[in-house]
Amino acid sequence: MQQRQIILDNCFHNGFAVKPQMDGNNDIIGYLTCDNSRFAKPSNVLAQWYCGYWRRDDKNEYDRHNILNGYKQVDGDCYEWGDASKKLRLNSVSGSLEMALDASKEYKNDRREGEPWPHILIEYQTETCFLTQIKTITLDLGFMIRKLQCNMSIVDESLHAAQFVWYAIIRNSNPKKKDYDKYIWFGCNLYDSRYPQTPFMVFMDGGKEINTGTLIYQPASVEYLKESTVLNKHQEVHFDFTGHLYKAFSVACERGVLSDSRYSDMAITGGNFGWEIPGTYDVSVEIDKMELNITQ
Repeated sequence: MQQRQIILDNCFHNGFAVKPQMDGNNDIIGYLTCDNSRFAKPSNVLAQWYCGYWRRDDKNEYDRHNILNGYKQVDGDCYEWGDASKKLRLNSVSGSLEMALDASKEYKNDRREGEPWPHILIEYQTETCFLTQIKTITLDLGFMIRKLQCNMSIVDESLHAAQFVWYAIIRNSNPKKKDYDKYIWFGCNLYDSRYPQTPFMVFMDGGKEINTGTLIYQPASVEYLKESTVLNKHQEVHFDFTGHLYKAFSVACERGVLSDSRYSDMAITGGNFGWEIPGTYDVSVEIDKMELNITQ
């Protein structure tokens, strides 16, 4: 069977559109582009949720945590954008991407219950692929954690973590249904400071001021990682998760997330990946390959 890669611009040749710092605001406020870009509208979007949140009483300081107000450096084919707390570095030929966030430059104190947390995420788009038309779907991903520093003397694992995650969005794409455009998150937790290997999890998106309130379904990491993710160790993911998709859909129906959906209504339409940092950690990861390959 012939495979097809379905992520649009999975090497980020067209750069990134940028969203504001406040979660829930999906306006595009600017662009990060390379000089040798193909001049197409970026299909990838940088989300910098809650960056600068703890500095918001000082507008100048808050604005320093918006990557559009930061610096741009060019070294041959490599482009780097950064601000007061985060960095994005792209090899515009190979597509290798580094994502860094220093939460020590975000939090004034360790995170407390109910507080949000800083993110650096890339939202990607795919071809719209209905699940019933897919025989197999496989995530092929290569990455390495480059920096991992805990800056807390006491870690409360109910509140504090550093997570490098990858998600696909499974969306009702049938405009005739009441559930049209409702979705669930299907995720791989590629690194979590709380676990050497992350367990199977199903939970509702929450824990901060603004959230999607929808289902998150995460298989156990032993299914897609041969060993625990550690600093400076390259990881290769080759994960056929076809068999999990109906399970995730069934759980979403059981929990009332989807009340007017059939499996045939559901499609993969995109997703996101990157860092979520509910603890005072300074982190960086390099991604050198990201593909979603399907057979039909």
